[in-house]
Amino acid sequence: MELTLTAIDIYEVRKPLKQPFKTSLQTVEERESLIIKVSDAEGSSGYGECVAFTTPWYTEETVVSCRFVIQEVLMPLLLHQNLKHPGQVNRIFQQVKGNRMAKAAVEMAVWDLFAKKKGVPLWKLVGGEQKPIPAGIVVAADPENIERQVAKATAAGYKRIKNQKSVRYLIWICCLASSGNTRSSCFSQMPMALLRKKPSSNCWNLTRRALP
Repeated sequence: MELTLTAIDIYEVRKPLKQPFKTSLQTVEERESLIIKVSDAEGSSGYGECVAFTTPWYTEETVVSCRFVIQEVLMPLLLHQNLKHPGQVNRIFQQVKGNRMAKAAVEMAVWDLFAKKKGVPLWKLVGGEQKPIPAGIVVAADPENIERQVAKATAAGYKRIKNQKSVRYLIWICCLASSGNTRSSCFSQMPMALLRKKPSSNCWNLTRRALP
């Protein structure tokens, strides 16, 4: 199958979060995102999402920088290209340094378009086997609320919980997870990993003892 991209559109969306997402760097109350729509000569469309945040507190890419890169750099490279496989997009974009979130948003939309044209689910086109996989969740809250959120996530069935607060908060939660006192008894048998990019060795040991 071969298709030609004739249009790439960018839509900006803003949605308030159900609860504030608090980290040691900032509090996010509204999620801004870019939705990418790619269309071919036959009028079929595919969609992708840019996961960059409004400010560069998490990575160097932002919504504004991604919009610029997509419009001014990636779109001219991809428009009117004849594509036989969505994997070509990655090779076309290799000449552009960095900007992985901007690239991924457009590439995701092309994969979605190919899946629709082939009449197969996207998970199948990328080689998935439709087997259940454990899902994780990010917990970012004030210290007085984080225990409640972790307990709620565990009750919902999450096996991996990531903390986005400071190392001090993470160690506190690790201690809860490995202790048997009444206040944190719901954590003593918790089959989960509370992870941070660079946890202290002591915290990591506490976390490992909380695992089944």
